[in-house]
Amino acid sequence: MRQNKTSNKPEARSTYIYYGADGTKYELKPGVDGVTEMDVAMLHESDDEEFNECLHDNPA
Repeated sequence: MRQNKTSNKPEARSTYIYYGADGTKYELKPGVDGVTEMDVAMLHESDDEEFNECLHDNPA
């Protein structure tokens, strides 16, 4: 589980970065390999929902 949430600044959410099981870093960019801005936005939204659920389930 992620320890922090991606900033809401547009420049921080213009791409989507994730790491494979082996630690390889992948960056999805709109306009490359069929990735759209909507794809990137949906991935960030999904991460935000998961982050917020975990935060709610495990308050500090």
